[in-house]
Amino acid sequence: MTSANYPKSIYLILTIEFCERFSFCGLRTMLSLYLRDVLKFSEKDATVLYHIFYALCYFVPIIGAILADSFYGRYRTIRVFSFVYVLGNILLCLGAVPTLALPTIKTTLLGLIFIGIGTGGIKPCVAALCGEQFCVPEQRFYLERFFSVYYFIINIGGFLGMIFIPMIRKSIPCYGGESCYALGFVVPAVLMVLALVMFVVGKPMYTIRCPKKNIILQFLKCMFYSLSKKLSSSPYQKKAHWLDYA
Repeated sequence: MTSANYPKSIYLILTIEFCERFSFCGLRTMLSLYLRDVLKFSEKDATVLYHIFYALCYFVPIIGAILADSFYGRYRTIRVFSFVYVLGNILLCLGAVPTLALPTIKTTLLGLIFIGIGTGGIKPCVAALCGEQFCVPEQRFYLERFFSVYYFIINIGGFLGMIFIPMIRKSIPCYGGESCYALGFVVPAVLMVLALVMFVVGKPMYTIRCPKKNIILQFLKCMFYSLSKKLSSSPYQKKAHWLDYA
């Protein structure tokens, strides 16, 4: 993989995605312990909250994909949801600082909601944005091999986050405790702020494609047209699948 063959924007996007995965996976590793040991939720309630948060992270991508494909495009969708993500990180940090005397549970849960919405919103868009940076068919060879590199980078980021963030939290005590959850949340927040700044500053480097059609509307039209044609067709015109009537 050489810079002459790959768009320069790819290296920036990979760096940003590494930071995001490092941040999210590091935070996720500490979350259950924080809910149980600091916020004093029961083991059962902490587990339920963790799984609700995780479900949110994987439900919102449906919304993010619809917004990106039909209305705003990948770049704008990633930018907006990244702001939400960073806001969630900041709230989580503030909630973990006892000297601020904030309503810790409410601040933390609000921060987790924003993080879930933020990470979920950008999840379906980043790989697609990377794909748009390549000129096809001229760079098809490199595009086909790129996604192996992409998934390697994000998995390395997540793996390192799960190792180093808990180590940082445990090795530096603060506020009279044996560990420092506040610091453990600050590091992911700083990385997400850096990722967002890099993403916005790097805009001139990106190939940005705006959606030309409302994909959801097109899908619904296709579906209803297929059903109507199937219902009105002759038995002698039967096809293998109802969508074949479109």
